Amino acid sequence: MQAPPLVTLWQAVVPGEPKPLQRPRFSRGRVFDPSCADKRAWFAHVAHTMPGEQLAGPLRVDLVFRMKRPKTHFSAKRHPNGRQKLKPNAPTQVMKRVDCDNQIKFVLDALNEHLYADDSQVQDIRAQKCWASGDNACTEVRVYTAAEPPCEPAEVLALLPPVVLPPPKPAKAPKAPKAPKPVPAVQASPPGSPLM
Repeated sequence: MQAPPLVTLWQAVVPGEPKPLQRPRFSRGRVFDPSCADKRAWFAHVAHTMPGEQLAGPLRVDLVFRMKRPKTHFSAKRHPNGRQKLKPNAPTQVMKRVDCDNQIKFVLDALNEHLYADDSQVQDIRAQKCWASGDNACTEVRVYTAAEPPCEPAEVLALLPPVVLPPPKPAKAPKAPKAPKPVPAVQASPPGSPLM
């Protein structure tokens, strides 16, 4: 069965280094959201692009987090056009200590009650971290109508590699119980002898 074509409902590119959602903190008996100001600033970039009504129904969200490379990835030499030259051993994959799932939560929370009523509508999420070109760090967001159903269980299992379990370890033979220590025989004293 061929999947229906995706219908793009909303898309945006938010400039700036992608941020992760920070854990709530507790102070004086109250819950404090340390990401509140960052989410407001992030949403300010896309507030003017919001549709007239909140999106309804199940949604699919595709995210691309373009991270800025650190200076250690570049050599002192520059290209003839003046651009920085990337070192040959510079990593191609983003292995920074920023969890992709926390970046996803940040975006979904920032759009909550604006683009959609609740982020529980999002039933299909696809995200990727990659290095930005130059200083163009940003977050790309695309929202589609989610397929109904998104994928059949049999199709999902067909894409997964077979699970190979290691052979069970042989059971250890029970240790033989230790023989009890012999109790020394007590010699009876003849009648009338003094006690030791």
